[in-house]
Amino acid sequence: MAPSHLLPAFSARPFASTSALVQPQPSSLTSWLEQNKAIIPSQIGQDKNGLRGLVMDPSDDSFICRIPRSCIIVADPSSKNMYNRPIDALAGTLLNELSLGKYSVYHPYIQHLPSANDLSLAGIGCTWTDHQLQRLQHEPTIEHFAKLRSQRQDFVQKNDSSRELAGWAYDLASSRALQGPFGRGGKVRAATVGTAFAFAMALLTPLLYIHNLAAMPFDSALPVLTSAAVLVNTIVSEEPELAMLPWIDIANHKSKSRLFLEYGLFHDGIVLKRDGEAEFNEDQSFSFINFDYGGASKGVNSDKLLGEYGFVEENNPNDAMDILVGKKLVTIGRRGQVLTAQSSLKDIKDAAKKVRDGLLDTKEVCNSSNDPVDIQRYVLAAQWRQEKIRLLNEFL
Repeated sequence: MAPSHLLPAFSARPFASTSALVQPQPSSLTSWLEQNKAIIPSQIGQDKNGLRGLVMDPSDDSFICRIPRSCIIVADPSSKNMYNRPIDALAGTLLNELSLGKYSVYHPYIQHLPSANDLSLAGIGCTWTDHQLQRLQHEPTIEHFAKLRSQRQDFVQKNDSSRELAGWAYDLASSRALQGPFGRGGKVRAATVGTAFAFAMALLTPLLYIHNLAAMPFDSALPVLTSAAVLVNTIVSEEPELAMLPWIDIANHKSKSRLFLEYGLFHDGIVLKRDGEAEFNEDQSFSFINFDYGGASKGVNSDKLLGEYGFVEENNPNDAMDILVGKKLVTIGRRGQVLTAQSSLKDIKDAAKKVRDGLLDTKEVCNSSNDPVDIQRYVLAAQWRQEKIRLLNEFL
């Protein structure tokens, strides 16, 4: 059974409006975090449309929150060995914690997450049926979402004895996973401490041979070099580092946000920081905290937001669309940019016009008036098509 939660579930959503009302804080979650030395000057708020997120006094220019690494969920070694894909390994770790129930060390966080049947998880593209995917009216995107669904099904089938729990774990991980740096399970901190210790010992070694430096062994510097090599290898590792971050994942998404995540080596925690001025609400008393789920430098397009997080951002500046030009895929970005071009501009425009006209001609009506999940997906498909029409109009 899905655990109950003290407040209605918080799900990833587009950025909140500036008018907000501070809500009662979930005592079990905040107590657990503070007991583990978290610092959370931000609070939970709600805008006039009922959307929840993090709010903070904009005059406070400190960090938004600092969450200890011990409180975040990352893929454990056994799950990494069992699954090839990072998101599967994270979902597998979460599945183990869900199975432990109240005995999980992350229980205060887990009971705060959406339940298995929560409507906030229903928008994730990898859970849509074939009929619902057809509402997107764009074959490359339909194929991409069908692949995401197949990957989810593979994970569930691999955990056949707990299929419902496995599906829940996968959807939670998909809708909440953010990419690091998060300290790589303590390896960065351990390698840094090891390098510092080896360096200190290397500095002390000459003191032992102060009266006869010629007798000092040349291999005394090897520990420093070895530790430094381990540290560099750990930091530059290309393996994606995914994690679920309590409290931070309450904050909503906004492209080009001036907030960013940072791993703090000294405190061994994840810090959500503000880069620049805050966004004020109407009475200047506090601001909503929104950050870019794809990172301020890279961003994230509508396909990823809908396929993995379950929502569409209006007028997303990072949006892009793949269209078929003959047998080649061409990617079109915002403001009329062609991001990948292997065909003539005329051919690309002809193909783009055909795609746009197909999206405009969509006339399907939602007949599932009693099915809130189907209604939600119908609305999301319409929002997605509208954003792609916007993008194609800019190009044409």
